[in-house]
Amino acid sequence: MAEKMNPLTPGTDEFDKEWKILANKEEFGTFQHDFIKSTHYDKTLSKLSTNYKLDMNLDHRSSVIKDVIWSTSVQHGPSGAAKVIHNALEGRDIASLTDKEIINRVYAERSAENGMKYFSKSSEAIRKGVINRFKNEENDALKQLE
Repeated sequence: MAEKMNPLTPGTDEFDKEWKILANKEEFGTFQHDFIKSTHYDKTLSKLSTNYKLDMNLDHRSSVIKDVIWSTSVQHGPSGAAKVIHNALEGRDIASLTDKEIINRVYAERSAENGMKYFSKSSEAIRKGVINRFKNEENDALKQLE
């Protein structure tokens, strides 16, 4: 992709045309997914293991749990996500928790203090939007478990 875009000047019709062609290809979606996996998701899991000695052992978890970790890692970044997940599960025997319990705990932590815990520098409107997003994501995740 880079070899097609590098010689073009951003903002030109030629650039925009080529960008639209590339962005509509399936491999572009795969590239984006793989990029976020390596820069956010994998690093979150690594930080959970290294910094907090927390092994999520996702081999025996639903894809929904992986999606929750994905969302958390994209929203909070790898270090922030590791902290959120650690705080949500601290003192718990993860192996004995159900996927539903993990989802509830992670979203409760993300929404802690009505959004102030992790979004204290954001406006009230942003915090409300984030809290609503978390409620919707949590509900969607729980429905997917059914």
